[in-house]
Amino acid sequence: MKKNLKEHHEKTFGKDESYETFVNEIKSMAEGIMQLSLQAVQIYTPIVNRIISDTSATQHEVEYLMDFMLSLCYTEEFTNLFKKLCRGIFPRFPDTVYCYAKYYFEEYEDDFENLDISEKFLRENKFI
Repeated sequence: MKKNLKEHHEKTFGKDESYETFVNEIKSMAEGIMQLSLQAVQIYTPIVNRIISDTSATQHEVEYLMDFMLSLCYTEEFTNLFKKLCRGIFPRFPDTVYCYAKYYFEEYEDDFENLDISEKFLRENKFI
């Protein structure tokens, strides 16, 4: 795989640019994305806690938050926070949780077409 990537890089960018520099730039970008995700967890945690504890939170507020959170579930830490929100709001908004769990699996799982998103499935995957 590494050889194929190196060949692709040389074909695309020529041999003037160092392959190691290319790999290091990719690693740096990946590390930056991971740092942003950790910052997002810190920012979103108090918001999630407020929505869970605030029984006056509306479905619109919950869906608005979940829309933003869904796009950030590419790390385990943020996915766990998203699942915490799902568990916390499930008693009040079960249809919303089912809907967003389905969106999650469509976005982040390869074989989502074959999934039966039942209550049992959501429990097994810690969404509720």
